[in-house]
Amino acid sequence: MKWKVFLYFIMFCSVSAFAGSGVGKIQRIELGPLYNGKVFIIVEGVMEGQPACRQQDNYHFVFDAEAPGGAALLSAVLSAQVAQKNIHISGYNTCNIYSGVEDLRWLRVQ
Repeated sequence: MKWKVFLYFIMFCSVSAFAGSGVGKIQRIELGPLYNGKVFIIVEGVMEGQPACRQQDNYHFVFDAEAPGGAALLSAVLSAQVAQKNIHISGYNTCNIYSGVEDLRWLRVQ
């Protein structure tokens, strides 16, 4: 039984260990008609982890502003950038929204 718990723990850690996360200020946001509602974020600060699928160094995270909750997230991102607030940010360890850029999981504005 202990081996099963240990194996589940190892599997969980290996899946979440490479998701991107960090703390800092939003350095740049990119969006527009060319991207069909997708919003790209680059964070100036300490970033840790990176999924294997992340192949573009231009951006840390992406989210879809047209998805449920996307407009509220866009508002929070823009407000944080304008106010130069520190954010805590994390990804899903996937690049499904836009190839090569990690999908945004959550964001907290300090």
